[in-house]
Amino acid sequence: MILRRSSDACLRPPARVAYAALQMSAEPIDFAAEGLLDGLDGSQRTERIALLAQLVADGVPLSELRRSTEAGTIMYLPADRVIVSSERYTAGEIAKLSGR
Repeated sequence: MILRRSSDACLRPPARVAYAALQMSAEPIDFAAEGLLDGLDGSQRTERIALLAQLVADGVPLSELRRSTEAGTIMYLPADRVIVSSERYTAGEIAKLSGR
């Protein structure tokens, strides 16, 4: 979460929502055929499928899934998306969201 002054704050850009909608309208991704499960068996494969399914549901494009899989950083992608996210909150918004 990044704190910003009110005049500099922005919340949930519409482009992210539209991007997720574009991803949802496409055919389901065959993770194995795309090479995103190579070298994984058993619980590792099951966990990777769950991670990939969540990332796709969040609107991550196949190109980003490929890139992060090839780089060996796919497991950090959910945290990276939060840290690098364009969602910004003021201190007042955080207080309101937290119920304080």
